[in-house]
Amino acid sequence: MKFLTRALTAALAVAAMAAVPAQADPATTIECYGTVEITATSNMDVRTKGSNTHVSFDFTANHELCLEDGSHVMGTVTGHMKQRLGADGSLDLHFKETVYYGDGSLRFDGAASLDSGGWQSEVHSKGHGTGVLAGIKGSGNFWPTDNTGTHFADHITYRYH
Repeated sequence: MKFLTRALTAALAVAAMAAVPAQADPATTIECYGTVEITATSNMDVRTKGSNTHVSFDFTANHELCLEDGSHVMGTVTGHMKQRLGADGSLDLHFKETVYYGDGSLRFDGAASLDSGGWQSEVHSKGHGTGVLAGIKGSGNFWPTDNTGTHFADHITYRYH
């Protein structure tokens, strides 16, 4: 009987240890500096309201992003942007976009403003991506690299889960 009790106790201890979940691997974090080039716009709508001009349009772009191994790849983007341009040179913009790479996609929302205090921006991923971009969260900022409004650089911290 003692043997049976010890065997049962040992079996329960092994089963209990097997039921304890393993520690999850910590998320990989990549600091990524990339570029964005708007390649086409469509469905342009321009309206004037007081001294402000409001512009909205759909766009496609190329967006350089970083994979978990640190490599840089070029994704394609579709999105929609809304801008308010002030007579004083101020600017507010908001966009929603989806970046596609391989069989994956990742959505982003972004905003920026330009006024006497300078350029401020933010961009955040929404959801966790699909395909090769699954499990990714990203946040950072972006800035124009020329006066055309079509070329930007960004700094995004990607977390891979």
